[in-house]
Amino acid sequence: PTYPFARESYWFRTSPKEIHTSGSTIAVLHPLVHTNTSDLSRQSYSSTFTGEEFFIKDYQYNNQKVLPAAAYFEMARVAVDRATPAQQKSNTLELRKIVCEHPMVINQNKQVTIALFADDHEQIEFEIYGGEKDHEVVHCVGQAVFVNVFKPVSIAIQKLVEEMPQRHIDITGLYGDFASGGLS
Repeated sequence: PTYPFARESYWFRTSPKEIHTSGSTIAVLHPLVHTNTSDLSRQSYSSTFTGEEFFIKDYQYNNQKVLPAAAYFEMARVAVDRATPAQQKSNTLELRKIVCEHPMVINQNKQVTIALFADDHEQIEFEIYGGEKDHEVVHCVGQAVFVNVFKPVSIAIQKLVEEMPQRHIDITGLYGDFASGGLS
């Protein structure tokens, strides 16, 4: 590996990630998007969470483990990326009009599904829901759009610092405020 033009490869090879649920083992596509469950009527991906995942384990609301809102965004990004042809992926993906109404409580082997729907305006709408077939609850909806041009916004940092109130936030008090609101 010290000679730059050698043809030998020394990359560390990993096997596909796997999850273990009720006695079976399943290879996963992504930590938040486990399997493609699409059929002819819709494009969808499903995941099964136990509540012991690192991104759920320590995130609680009213003493219940819940799926963080950031996980919804990543699930949408991954699902759209996997369902999109390669020529669109050169553009920038924007997530828009996201609404997270109900926190998704994660208990043992919670089935979570994201469904994708293409519309006539080159947008992809998504729904993230969980529950049993008879009683499914939609937890998050939104749109994904590929845009051709991304213009970074210029921010005057010094002006922003001058406009901000100069105060110190006590971290122990902040966590106390979170706890009184039920967030742990």
